[in-house]
Amino acid sequence: MLISNSLKMRMKKFGYIVFAFSLLPVWGNSQSLTDSIFIMPDSVRPFTIENFYTLILQNHPVARQTELLSEVARQEIRMARGNFDPKLEAEFLTKNYNGQEYYSILNGSIKFPTTLPFDPTVGIEQNKGDYLNPERYISNEFNYQQLYA
Repeated sequence: MLISNSLKMRMKKFGYIVFAFSLLPVWGNSQSLTDSIFIMPDSVRPFTIENFYTLILQNHPVARQTELLSEVARQEIRMARGNFDPKLEAEFLTKNYNGQEYYSILNGSIKFPTTLPFDPTVGIEQNKGDYLNPERYISNEFNYQQLYA
């Protein structure tokens, strides 16, 4: 079946016309077609880079670890500051045997830690007993009590 040249030319022209008419809505309404692609309903928000960054910070395991590291550092600073809090100390030693008091040692003090090589301490000692170590002896003149700093 042979197709004549004139028929080929008509088909070619018809193809061009169909193609031109198919592009006509695009040429005439090009602005509305491109905008209609990007029009979103009111209930939908665009997914921006800020949203992506927020989701990463909230859900990624490595990002969560960085939050834990800063919390650990904060707690270490808190503990280091706690080393400079005043410390209240008390010590009470006693020995009773067969109803007889061998010794009674009471020592109460407050210590103020500093960055200096010494820590100021203020306290009171009350030591008494028949078998008290001579190093801890305090005379009865002060009711067996001694204030020290």
